[in-house]
Amino acid sequence: MASKCLADQLREVQTKMENLVIQVDALDAEINQTKDNIPQGVPHTLEELNLFCEKITRRTLVNHELERVREERNRLRGRVNQHQ
Repeated sequence: MASKCLADQLREVQTKMENLVIQVDALDAEINQTKDNIPQGVPHTLEELNLFCEKITRRTLVNHELERVREERNRLRGRVNQHQ
């Protein structure tokens, strides 16, 4: 019974991790698009530059959360394997 609960927790963590990966990928795409425009001399307003900085910060925070969730997933995998 305990392994079923652990398996459910593992699935939830895996889903959360997949969602975080999607968020990181989306932020990377937005950041790279903005970075590609900078050398081309595309003018940016202060608001656009602030938004760019916010995306970089958000990407860092999401990536940090992804690493934390990955560690949790690995811990749960170990516990599930012990119960099998």
